[in-house]
Amino acid sequence: MPAEIRPCAITPSRMGCTIGTPGGRSERIPLRADGDPAAALKGAIHRPKLEHRRPFDSAQIPSFLKALDSCGGHRTTFRLIFLAFVRTAELRGAAWAEADLLQAEWPIPGSRMKMREGHLVPWSDQALALLEKLHTRMSGPQWLFQN
Repeated sequence: MPAEIRPCAITPSRMGCTIGTPGGRSERIPLRADGDPAAALKGAIHRPKLEHRRPFDSAQIPSFLKALDSCGGHRTTFRLIFLAFVRTAELRGAAWAEADLLQAEWPIPGSRMKMREGHLVPWSDQALALLEKLHTRMSGPQWLFQN
């Protein structure tokens, strides 16, 4: 009896690995193929070369922050990311109950951290000023950022 085939997203490279390997679908379903059906695909699938963006050097940061100030949207979020050095998911999930403005620190619970360990972020004076401005605009909801 053939193995149950469940629906899932198959990319061409995964398909080639699945079909062209010992124990792949061609061997599990008897009398379907005599040879390696993925052999004809070799060289036909090309991965684009991954190009990483270069990090900013110290001379580029002021001009970037100036350009950021002229933009609308989420500039407060981006500024806080630069000032706190946290991941976007950690900042998006930040609650006002966590952000201790009097002690100028933010203890992030381990449940929201990538490595599952708690982390203490010190707030700089610039970050505190942004948070106070954000708090007056949001008028006391649970989350720092609502959307």
